[in-house]
Amino acid sequence: MVPAFNEEANLENTVKEIKKSVDERLETYEILIFDDGSRDRTGYIADKLVKIYKNVRTFHNKKNSGTGYCYSKGLEFAKYEHYMYIPGDNQFPAQALSLMLQKLGSADIIIPYVKNMHIRPFTRRVISAVYTLLINSLFGLNIIYYNAPVIHKTALLRGVIPRKNSGHAYQTYILVHLIKAGASYTEVGFNMYERKSGGTSAFKIKNILRVVNTLFSMFWDIKIRRKLQITKAVRTMLS
Repeated sequence: MVPAFNEEANLENTVKEIKKSVDERLETYEILIFDDGSRDRTGYIADKLVKIYKNVRTFHNKKNSGTGYCYSKGLEFAKYEHYMYIPGDNQFPAQALSLMLQKLGSADIIIPYVKNMHIRPFTRRVISAVYTLLINSLFGLNIIYYNAPVIHKTALLRGVIPRKNSGHAYQTYILVHLIKAGASYTEVGFNMYERKSGGTSAFKIKNILRVVNTLFSMFWDIKIRRKLQITKAVRTMLS
């Protein structure tokens, strides 16, 4: 699933990077592009890619709803055994995806982490490090990085997907709940591309508030009530 908000300069190259890696390793797959209420030519480019590639589908959100929303909606349409998202900003290289695909079948979850964090602004690196330390401390985990594109088993993922829009914390919510329930995981390091155009919306006030609300909810469920919000189906599959 590729979420894209005002990514006219990056979307086509993102899809090419995905195909460069996946075409070598998988016989069947699909790319679901979500034009997330873009105000530029992103929607037009997404529709053009559908005409070029037979395994690309495009969805147009009427308004900008965020990556978490696109992630959940894409999961509704996913029809294969594994599911992941790759941002439409073309920062995730084909080589990284290839490394992850090599690990398919080795664990329930394949978690990538960024090795060249120095290419990001200092403030963002500090916030990311503090966030990771906070999550690991709160829930007794040792994950290197929570916010990169993760490969999940589709069936497991459907059992823990947040029902509310959790903003940029949605992947943290999913990882914490699945791992605490017993899901296995492996981590893969990669070097991220520098962003060529545009910027991130992660630090908008509404997104920060959603993250705080999600973390509080997770802490209440797991540490205070000590009850995972997981369906019986997921528990059965993990047992």
